[in-house]
Amino acid sequence: MVLNNSENDINKSATNDLAKKIKLENSLKPSILKMFKSVADDFAVYYKVTGQIIDLEYCKSELIGILRIHYRKCVKDFKKTIRNQLFKSYDLSEFKESIEQEIDVEKVRAEEERTDNKIDEILIAFLLLLSFRQAEYILKTTKNDLYNNVQDVIVEAVNQGVNPTNVEIAEKAKQRFLKSSKERIDTIATTETNQISEKTKFTEAEILNASNIILSDRKFKKKWHAVLDEVTRKWHASVDGQVRNLEDPFIVNGERLMHPSDTSLGASSSNIINCRCGSVTIIE
Repeated sequence: MVLNNSENDINKSATNDLAKKIKLENSLKPSILKMFKSVADDFAVYYKVTGQIIDLEYCKSELIGILRIHYRKCVKDFKKTIRNQLFKSYDLSEFKESIEQEIDVEKVRAEEERTDNKIDEILIAFLLLLSFRQAEYILKTTKNDLYNNVQDVIVEAVNQGVNPTNVEIAEKAKQRFLKSSKERIDTIATTETNQISEKTKFTEAEILNASNIILSDRKFKKKWHAVLDEVTRKWHASVDGQVRNLEDPFIVNGERLMHPSDTSLGASSSNIINCRCGSVTIIE
């Protein structure tokens, strides 16, 4: 049995995964845009009255909810990626032989249910923590953006010999924030989608790798697949094609990642934010 060993299969699998991710990214963007518009309005009202940057803690529960809904969509779309590939790649002669040996269908179904339950157990805990962590990070950087926009407006006014009112500062800073929000939303959508999608595939591979029922004495390996275009980080492009045992990390710019967008081993934001890379599972 061979799973995605040919370059054609690897590229096709990676392309299909990327297409699913882009669709998921686009489904997240409207919710983040709506929240950002609300934040911009609230900021302007608050600054006009107080001359201070609003604390975005009040948005945290809303953003956590948005992220959790999105993460669950990603899990749903990617949870059976490897099993589907296995069945498509399964050697028909082996399959015929298995039928002749009268496979215990109930046993297979029970194993499938156990596998799903294990995956769900791991991913639910992961997405709960991830949504909290990412919501805090997004709101922190959003508040910083608002502060920087205010400072830019004030500096420009001073350079022009003008003493702007809080109302003027708030309106101009709000418009700056909204103008730059599209790129920010794109970054959030890409980052959040890739993190949970790649974690889902890796979790499934880990559980299947430990199951002798499915693979007998064979084990999974993983192969890094970068999107090779003009915006891909040089160090991500340089590890395109890197193969590792499932339990071993990829080495990316001197940092260890179990899969693209993984932070469990301390990878920095320079390896995570806006990453579109994927990992393709192979059996050698």
